[in-house]
This record gives sequence, C-alpha cells and structure tokens, in this order.
Amino acid sequence: MNPNSQENIIKLSKPKIVLLTLGSIVFVCLGVWIGKSVGLKITSNTILAQTISLITIVFFGMTAVYGLSKLFDFKPGLTINSIGILDNSSAVGGQLIKWEDIKGFDIIQIRSTKFLLIYVKNPKDYINKANRFKRFWMRMNDKKFRTPLSISSNSLDCNFDELIKIIETKLNEYIATHAGLNYHQH
Repeated sequence: MNPNSQENIIKLSKPKIVLLTLGSIVFVCLGVWIGKSVGLKITSNTILAQTISLITIVFFGMTAVYGLSKLFDFKPGLTINSIGILDNSSAVGGQLIKWEDIKGFDIIQIRSTKFLLIYVKNPKDYINKANRFKRFWMRMNDKKFRTPLSISSNSLDCNFDELIKIIETKLNEYIATHAGLNYHQH
C-alpha cells in the first residue's frame, strides 16, 4: 500500500472478517438464548426481552451472513485512485465515490470503531444508485450522520490511521491537479 502510487488497493482482511463473523454468531446465539428463556407467550413482562431477542437475531444474523459472503469475496476492499474511492468493504459499499463529489470528511468513533464520514454534494444520488437493502442503511446513516457514506477499517487489511493517510494523499493529489477546487474539512 504505497500512498504515492497511481492506485491504492487495500485488500479485505480475512482474519478480521472471521472474527467479526464469529462475534455475530455469538450474538445470534445470545439472542436465541434470550428468546428461549422468556418463551413465545407475549406478556408485559416478556415483550422487552422478546424484542431484544428478535432484533439481536435479525441484525447479527444479517451481519453473520454478510461476513460469510465476504470471506469468499476476492475483490479489493477499497480502491483509491485519481477518480475517487471505490468501497467494497462494507454492506453499504459498492459505489465509486468521486473526489469531485466530496465536500468534506469527519471522523467519528462508535465504541471502539472509528468511521470516516464522507460528505458529498449529492447524497441522494448515491442513495438512489443503491439496491433496496443498501438504500435503507444509507438513509439511516444519512439521518444520523448527515451523510450516507462512511468507511471503517474493520474489514480491511490496514488500520484506520493508514486508511486516513492514503485517502488524504490521494485527495491532496486530486486537489493539486484540479486547481480552484473548493474543499473544506466538514
């Protein structure tokens, strides 16, 4: 991963994906255990536990299935070049985020995971290009973070600081070749 090359390819990290998938499976089992412990009869005493059980099973079940699919995905996790960032590292990725569309970045941390939020001029265009499943999650991100686009290094073969350094280098190259670009940190 040389940040000064024409194109930076960051592979998916299979060991990280295995750990994330195993963690998801543990939470699915926990959700099943909670559901079994309170039973199927809905009462005022069981509704909260049943809801938590269902949400845990559905959410972490989806992440486990996604993790298993990523284990057999041999496309790069991220491709960063003079045009933009092609994200294949997350469930909502898959689109090219063009430098010309980017108006700023922000870094947030949710528990121990850092995310690079990418603010674009035309968020609805990115949302509308996505399939129904991705659109749902992108809209949720947009409501919560004011952008549908974010990247973490959780499934990538690099750490977050390396990811930021590569993106900054490529952005600066783009800015240098496109004088007059009005870019600002969001």
